[in-house]
Amino acid sequence: MAPFNVLHIVFIILSTLVFSLLLLFYSTLGYGIATLTYPRYFTPRHSNYSYPVPTYHDSLIDVRRFNYKGKCGDVFKYKPNNKKDLWLTAVGIRDVEYWDKIRDNTKFAFGLSNSSIPNADRVVLYLDGLDIPEFFDIAESYRVRVVRERVEKQSTKKGQDVVRRFFAYFNFLSKNVGKYERILISDQRDVFIFGDFFATFSGDELVFLAECDDGGINCVTFGVECVYNAMRDGFGTEEADNYVKNGSILMNAGTMFGGAEQIFLYVKKMVETLDVEKWERWGYDQAVHNHLFYAFYNNSNVNNKNENNMSVDMCTQRACFRERNTAVYSNYWKMLYTRGSGCSPVLRHKILAEGFSIDPDRYYKKEEPIK
Repeated sequence: MAPFNVLHIVFIILSTLVFSLLLLFYSTLGYGIATLTYPRYFTPRHSNYSYPVPTYHDSLIDVRRFNYKGKCGDVFKYKPNNKKDLWLTAVGIRDVEYWDKIRDNTKFAFGLSNSSIPNADRVVLYLDGLDIPEFFDIAESYRVRVVRERVEKQSTKKGQDVVRRFFAYFNFLSKNVGKYERILISDQRDVFIFGDFFATFSGDELVFLAECDDGGINCVTFGVECVYNAMRDGFGTEEADNYVKNGSILMNAGTMFGGAEQIFLYVKKMVETLDVEKWERWGYDQAVHNHLFYAFYNNSNVNNKNENNMSVDMCTQRACFRERNTAVYSNYWKMLYTRGSGCSPVLRHKILAEGFSIDPDRYYKKEEPIK
């Protein structure tokens, strides 16, 4: 019986050792999240800067696992977010139902920004409307400053908040633009910043965002009925027809970024062009935004875009209006990446991936993709 007992003991010891090694191995793959450790900083291969690793994670997304290694870190070229950077957004809440609709996205967007651009000044302009104490509590918990802005015009119409926000932007920047070097203005409820977005552009740029899929395909044009109608109602049939004839691509009014002075001048041109008698029309903000882009910024007769360092992001790792055909969500790793490159996104407007999508306007159901 003695040999059997010795072999039995040896077998138990070896089995325990193997089981422990397997447990350790699988825990590093994600089975034991609590045992994982993450570096606090990462340095892209071609950068002179080190960047804090974003830390946001919940039951659906773990930004700590996003792929910004190797070639995927090349997007980060400039100094990390700091107090001279500004993320400026705005919101107007007219009723409780609207707040119920945007609550989760608001928490997600604010939470991400607190992780990805924590050192930037993050400001949401609260337009006159309904006071929602919960909104203020959420903003405070993620260190987002709320600044009240009243937008009053001599008009019998109240105006859509997507238009009124530009007057609020102008009011705020008129008093504060000198404090900043780089500015991102974006929609409050559906623009998501996963990585250090400010590290992807300089204070000398002005960047428009086209409404395209990854790689600049399936772009929205003025051939889309609602887009055409908004431009026609805003600036006339001739201008709208010209955009259709030229195959012009729609620029998104919800996201603009660049140097502080460039952004301020853009906002100034917006408020000078906006007609408050039309500001209650759907799509009017987009119409004015695109009118300025094609009539001024992208018009060689009146403006040298190279001198002004103006460019268009057609949907890249850095920023994308709507990455839907190439966006991949790993339910196992709780991460997003782009099919083909394997790189994780830095900023996304609409997220349309199998298993993970955020598109509060159901934009992908409104329009068929234009091939």
